[in-house]
Amino acid sequence: AKMAIHTDGATSWADAAWANVVVVTDYDRVEWFCGTYSGQVELKPGQRRLGAARHSSSSAELTGVTWALQVALQFAGSIPEVEIWYDSKYANGLAQAFLKPSAHSTLAVIAAGLDGPLRQLTKLSWHYEAGHKGNPWNEAADVTAKFACHTLLEPAMLSPCCAWAQLYPAAPSWAFLHR
Repeated sequence: AKMAIHTDGATSWADAAWANVVVVTDYDRVEWFCGTYSGQVELKPGQRRLGAARHSSSSAELTGVTWALQVALQFAGSIPEVEIWYDSKYANGLAQAFLKPSAHSTLAVIAAGLDGPLRQLTKLSWHYEAGHKGNPWNEAADVTAKFACHTLLEPAMLSPCCAWAQLYPAAPSWAFLHR
């Protein structure tokens, strides 16, 4: 079995937000959609602040990757393989410490600090997927991040999955089939 986390970020006029879509593939190669989670990039001190310096597309993408690593760490003992799918090569480079940050250095250090322990506990792989190219999980993460820029995601009728299904009506029909 493996867990795949598709991550994305989005910005609006004054906000930045991130989102992750979690999919688990079982031993029969059947994909199971496990849910989405998202939030706004926090700049004020608090338990959800990860060190972003300002709202930007890079802070949104890197925050999404950082939260994906944290979720993967929670399941590292029970899931033998974790895949992180990203569409920001810059955020990936910071999270794996291939690049030096030009901004958001605290956030970059946290992300890189989570990568190492996760590699010790499970097989971790990173995969680039081009954004807006029709991958249903990336599109779901994109819509969820955009949605998180504008709302707290509380009402069930306004869930990001509903928005995704409305914006990409062909995607949900085949997203749940095994590949």
